[in-house]
Amino acid sequence: MKKILFILFSCYSFSAMAMDTVTVNTVEQLLDSIQSNRLILVEPGIYDLSESLHFSQLNKSESLLDEPLGPNTFYTSDVGVIVNQVKNMTISGLGETMELSQFITGLESDNVLSFSGCSNIKLVNLTLQYDPTKSGNRKGGALYLNQCSNIKAENVKMARGEVGLSIVRSKGIEINQGLITECSSGTVWLIESWSVKVLESTIEGNRACASMWKMVRCTDVKIRGNTFLNNRKKESRKCANGKMFAVSRCEILVIKGNTIKGNDFQYLGDSETVRKIQSDNFMKRNKFVAMIAPLKK
Repeated sequence: MKKILFILFSCYSFSAMAMDTVTVNTVEQLLDSIQSNRLILVEPGIYDLSESLHFSQLNKSESLLDEPLGPNTFYTSDVGVIVNQVKNMTISGLGETMELSQFITGLESDNVLSFSGCSNIKLVNLTLQYDPTKSGNRKGGALYLNQCSNIKAENVKMARGEVGLSIVRSKGIEINQGLITECSSGTVWLIESWSVKVLESTIEGNRACASMWKMVRCTDVKIRGNTFLNNRKKESRKCANGKMFAVSRCEILVIKGNTIKGNDFQYLGDSETVRKIQSDNFMKRNKFVAMIAPLKK
């Protein structure tokens, strides 16, 4: 009860400008309720975004682009459900744990949930994952942020995607006390973004090929107090030279106070990233052929 009250207080604090509050218990209600200046409280349950009545009316035999599912949600083939141009919104699960309010998809190529051009969004106490009753070669991720600003995720599980979290051309992103697990080709991809924080989260039991954690052309990134546990490279010749951290042209990168334990990759990262990691992080029982990846010729 104390945890639920804390979550609700956090949501109301973040959404002081909210015009109204709605409680949802079906996926149709969820899609219809997504709009600016709103606090959405999600009852415990499984919300299959690929099985909504809105979605069932689409002609899925064709390639779809920005087909409306609700006032501010669209569907695009091989992308999934997209929340578009929404401001000042909080979506909060009402269960005692993050696993009790689940957003899932049963489509292998879709992200579970994407945000495009959104700002001041908060996700609290939720799970985003590919349908746990299905298997297959996942090509979609759990959470995808594109050209967004001021997005916070607290106590959110991102699981069973190709990648757990993708952040593209976005700023002011904060992930706190999250869980990224069971992803097939990486955990975090951070592309051309700035002012990003990943704090006090657990990254556990993922697979990756070229890179587990990828950052390209980013500025002001803080990775603090997280636990990286039992993440491993894929058993494939294509993945023989994979890095745990792949960083390219990033500035103001802080990696401190993390626990890195039981991971298995060819390399930890490039020389500068390895220097940062070795200076102020706890490392134990990891398997690397070499800590520093050789420079590309």
